[in-house]
Amino acid sequence: MSIPKSALLLGSAGVIALNRGVHLGVDALDMQPRVVGGTPVESADKFPYYARLDAEGQFICGASLVSPEWVLTAAHCVEEALGLPLDNSAFSVSVGATEQTNSGESFGVSGIWKHPKWNPDTGLQWDMALIRLDGVSSAETVELNSLFNFPDSDDLLTIIGMGRVEENGPLPGKLLEAAVDFIKHDECKSDFPFWLSWMVDEDAMLCAQGGEDGSPTDACQGDSGSPLLIAGTNIQVGVVSWGRGCGSKAWYDWDGSPGVFSRVSSAGRWIRETVCNNAVGVTPPDAFCTISVEDSKEDDEGTDQQPSSSCEDLGASFTDGGTP
Repeated sequence: MSIPKSALLLGSAGVIALNRGVHLGVDALDMQPRVVGGTPVESADKFPYYARLDAEGQFICGASLVSPEWVLTAAHCVEEALGLPLDNSAFSVSVGATEQTNSGESFGVSGIWKHPKWNPDTGLQWDMALIRLDGVSSAETVELNSLFNFPDSDDLLTIIGMGRVEENGPLPGKLLEAAVDFIKHDECKSDFPFWLSWMVDEDAMLCAQGGEDGSPTDACQGDSGSPLLIAGTNIQVGVVSWGRGCGSKAWYDWDGSPGVFSRVSSAGRWIRETVCNNAVGVTPPDAFCTISVEDSKEDDEGTDQQPSSSCEDLGASFTDGGTP
């Protein structure tokens, strides 16, 4: 099965271009969850948990290793497009990848669990999915943040990914990293036009943006699903989800809007229950499977639901990556 590079649907925001393998974008808004202004990651030991997600052999998204046989990515990265099913056999994962080809441990996929609250027909919240590998990785796993009030306004964050280095530009061919600042919820909402700001949900999302010195840093096309980390640590606080433009800081343009990330701390219970209840190759450590006080505050609806949704009628879009 080949994945179409582009197709058109009519939605409430105009013509929605669904570009599986290139990006999912809205032509009228051209919103891209988007690493711009990044520097190459020279050693695979720096972010050993970064994973590259391919569909039908084509790079589409990033992910992070949260347990030896599980990676966390964005739900929209594993959605069906125009009724074309992307089943487990369509995907492959390279853990510890620092280049887009021939790097890291390679795995097939034995299961996919989307967050039970993910429904792009009603909003962009809970844009997370867990992928069970068909083997066990030996790489170091990322540490998942469980504190809802973390990060704070003074925290510097790091984004990593293999996405485009400028909007609609070339793929870098290797893993990049860049520094961004945490943006408070109210400020983030105010940076989007009103028909998009309602989707910025503090309970399920957080925002970040970089480049105050005039050199913008941001995620870009192909970075969806990649981890957002506390700078200088292996603590993941977010998953690249959506945004507007790639690193533009113009005050008069919507492109100045921050990048929006799914909030990991809001999904801690779902992540742990899904991983620990559906393990096959290796049993996660007890410490991972322990539901913390923060995790127990979640109001999730279970771990086995996998809603099937389309991207129609959205006023925003995502970025999957790939080659044009």
